[in-house]
Amino acid sequence: MGAQTIAGGIAAALFKRERSGEGSVVDVSLLHTAMWLLSFGIVASDTLGIELKTGGGKRSETPNPLVGFYKTGDDRYLTLVMLQSDRYWEELCNAIGLSALVKDERFIDASARQKNAAACVAALDEAFAGKTLSEWKEILANIEGVWAPVQSQLELLQDPQAIENQYVMDVMAQDGQRSFKLVTSPVRFNDTPPTMTAAPELGQHTEEFLLELGLEWEEIEAYKASGAIT
Repeated sequence: MGAQTIAGGIAAALFKRERSGEGSVVDVSLLHTAMWLLSFGIVASDTLGIELKTGGGKRSETPNPLVGFYKTGDDRYLTLVMLQSDRYWEELCNAIGLSALVKDERFIDASARQKNAAACVAALDEAFAGKTLSEWKEILANIEGVWAPVQSQLELLQDPQAIENQYVMDVMAQDGQRSFKLVTSPVRFNDTPPTMTAAPELGQHTEEFLLELGLEWEEIEAYKASGAIT
């Protein structure tokens, strides 16, 4: 999805340049793209107080135990994305209290860990279950390997990166009485956040468009009377 979003942004920038002669800097964030894909759930979370639940799948059959979700002692999750497992294995083991496994023949390299994935995942599960997510955040803060806490959709609305980069904006409803948090488009041009407005009411611009197409008021009224348009 990140690649598709980038491709769409570049296509839009090229179209603008062809029409206006002006180029654009295209910026796409993986975090923003993920939020865009989850936007329905994020908006529902904010409106209804729904929390994201994570887990499941045959983790014991993973080709790389250093990529996946691990449950913490307070029923939260963190995710490891250490694609170069040989590079990060020793560092991770030392950080989470599994130094004895660094030279364990079952897990000595990526191939061995794949063959013994069930045992490796079980060892990591036991270790991560021993502390809370908050504690792991402190322990893992300075390691080189890639990891992240799995945030609920409500927490995501308060994420410092999401707020600072304006990945979520407050949008006023048509009635002018309520506002909603909505995820903005993941494609940004010239580092400028998009303008967010409420969706138009049903048929709000129908008459304007038909007039632009050359229809007369009498024709428009006839279509309205027949129920063909709103």
